[in-house]
Amino acid sequence: MSRSRISVAFTAGFICIFVAWGFPARPQGAKIELEETIIASTSIVEEDSDLAGTVTTADSTIPVDELKLLVKPLTLEELEQEAKGWLFLLKDKVQAISDTEITIKRENRILEAEKSAITAVESAKTKLEIAQEALKNAAPDSPESESASKKVEAAREDLKKALEAIESVIEIQEEEAKDEALQAVLEKAEADKEVKEAKEILKQTQQERENLTAGSPEYQETTEKIEALEQGIADLEKAEEEQQGAAPDSPEYAEATKKVEQARIAIKQATEAIQGKATEDKSSSSGENLEEAASALEDTQLQETERKLQRITQQLKKNAEAESELKAQLLMSVTNLQSERIEIVDRFKVVLNELENKGGDGASYRKYIQAISTVELDLKDTEGLGVRLGSWLLSEEGGRRWVINVGKFVAILVITSILVQFLASFLNKFLSSYKNVSALLRQFVIIFVKRGGMVLGFVIALTALEISIGPVVALLGGASFVAAFALQSNLGNFASGLMLMLNKPFDVGDEVKIAGVWGWVDSISLANTKIKGWDKEIISIPNNTVWGGKIENLTTSDTRRGGFTVRLKHGADIRKVKKILIDLAKSHPKVIENPPPGTFAWGYSDYCVPLGLKFSTKTEDFWSAFEDLTVMVQEKIERGELEYALPQQDLRIQNVSGKEVMERWGDGEIG
Repeated sequence: MSRSRISVAFTAGFICIFVAWGFPARPQGAKIELEETIIASTSIVEEDSDLAGTVTTADSTIPVDELKLLVKPLTLEELEQEAKGWLFLLKDKVQAISDTEITIKRENRILEAEKSAITAVESAKTKLEIAQEALKNAAPDSPESESASKKVEAAREDLKKALEAIESVIEIQEEEAKDEALQAVLEKAEADKEVKEAKEILKQTQQERENLTAGSPEYQETTEKIEALEQGIADLEKAEEEQQGAAPDSPEYAEATKKVEQARIAIKQATEAIQGKATEDKSSSSGENLEEAASALEDTQLQETERKLQRITQQLKKNAEAESELKAQLLMSVTNLQSERIEIVDRFKVVLNELENKGGDGASYRKYIQAISTVELDLKDTEGLGVRLGSWLLSEEGGRRWVINVGKFVAILVITSILVQFLASFLNKFLSSYKNVSALLRQFVIIFVKRGGMVLGFVIALTALEISIGPVVALLGGASFVAAFALQSNLGNFASGLMLMLNKPFDVGDEVKIAGVWGWVDSISLANTKIKGWDKEIISIPNNTVWGGKIENLTTSDTRRGGFTVRLKHGADIRKVKKILIDLAKSHPKVIENPPPGTFAWGYSDYCVPLGLKFSTKTEDFWSAFEDLTVMVQEKIERGELEYALPQQDLRIQNVSGKEVMERWGDGEIG
């Protein structure tokens, strides 16, 4: 659909004629300067570069897996030539994207100018209607008439502003018309729009044919028209595919371009054949256009103004609607070009990977790829943003591709989680079958496998999101170095923790004495060991302290030997007490016979004779047996069968006179 530039000029002419009788001459306004756009180029490929001698660029849509095999036998010199060829293709595509983006920005300027002109014309129209009504109802030479005349003059000033707004539109369009590159982009967008409309017409015609009688002349005629349009669309798609696969400036590209033009002409003819006279009738029944309104403008009487301004407003709105549709097509075109750019980049990276594997330097190429892969969005252009997002979501290299990538990312994480759980369960059972493997080491291995496996799976899953894991691994390596330097003391704890796990001086649940702490091992990590005390308190001890100090494990075997001391009075029958204590221990059901219970004397103290009782039990029964035997000994003492010694101190009190005390104090006997 071609746009009418002359219509806007007639609009300006109409307003000039209408307001000329009441306005003095004004100087010509300055034209809006278009900002020059500089397309960045790379020094790697010169402007006159061609793709002669390249092998992989013959088909820019070659599958990636095939391309990987195709570049394998190439030498370093050949790969360098291939890289230049792909860079030329990429630069050509980036140029097309830049041209289209510039055209979109200029279309935005035109749309803004047209909307501003519409607002100005409608505002002038409204004020003029109010002024006309006031002037009509006012008596001649009255204050009301004078006020109404001023309002008419104000309305004419608004018309002058509307004229300036329309002239601004004309200036922008004239500047755009001078740019051949942008005109080529517009023509391409208009052609694409015609094809899109042709597909909609084809679908509608196919639905209408279902209501016709099969075999009738009308049905047959409609079918022939549909087939002609279908053939034209099929030829166009095939030609565009050949054009995309061919290298720019090559004979194949020129031939494909010729076929594209022929197919577009065929589609246009087939579309006109389907629409027939209906299109012409639609055009003629759409009412007088702006040109007709301007050419019929011979009478500038005030009463005709409202009708003519209405025509101007309608024509401006039609122009704005056409510009908006063209802009939408440009936005879809740039999305398609970006998808094609992504396809080229994917294949370009395959060539660069092989180039670097064979000793070449692809750093400059990768920097160029990174520089042109940035996408900038104009958040102020809400309409354009919506079209971009919609087109991106529907494109194969946009939304669909990322839906697949995200699906792969999630699938890798889920599969990794399942495999890690299975491997951890297997290792747990496998390590549990070896008695010499501590529960601490087993738990550490399982936790390491689970967490390490998930981290590894996450890093691998990043490749599904097209994120290079090389920088990620390098970042992790650098972070590890910094962490190791900053946490030197903690690393010592980690090393000691590993030694504790491997040497197994104690296990979870063991009763130990470590660094002056007596309790049960609650847990051990790479950093510290946690001991549960007698009052259920948790005591954390750094592994450096544990490994570097004395470790006493009280529960290393299945049986445990222990005892307590009974303090007898001087003069007690030690042999008799020994027999009583041994019989007492043997009578307890949890005391084992091998080794048998025994006693021993520790010598004399100031007030007692210490006599120790030793007995053995199963490890888990020790403290219950210890408590029971203590109670049984206490009962013996209470019944008088055992004489328990208590510390005694004699205190002598002597009555002396005060004089004697003073004498002793003077002699130094009393301090």
